[in-house]
Amino acid sequence: MTDIYLKAPTKEDFFNELGEPFVKEVEYDNDGTLATKKIFTTEKGHACSYVGTIVDEEGIYDEEGNELKAPTFVDGVHLNIRLLEDMDLPEFTNVEQVTPNSPSRVWA
Repeated sequence: MTDIYLKAPTKEDFFNELGEPFVKEVEYDNDGTLATKKIFTTEKGHACSYVGTIVDEEGIYDEEGNELKAPTFVDGVHLNIRLLEDMDLPEFTNVEQVTPNSPSRVWA
């Protein structure tokens, strides 16, 4: 079992660079209209968990919810992959494999 932490500028970069078997196109009915959507997959040999943006420093708010200090975020968007068997990752252009000191989301 191997955990992989990835970072990219946009979610679309993950879709474009990971491909099958980590990303699939599915058709779904959206209020009567059939549409195609890309999704991250979980299958027999792997699982994907889209983390998105990660808060670096929490914002500060007063008792009424007014923002006193804006939150800051880690650059990019993030995706975790757990490989349950040996699988090769594709060559990346915009996606980067990272090694966080303390991941904000881990597998249970």
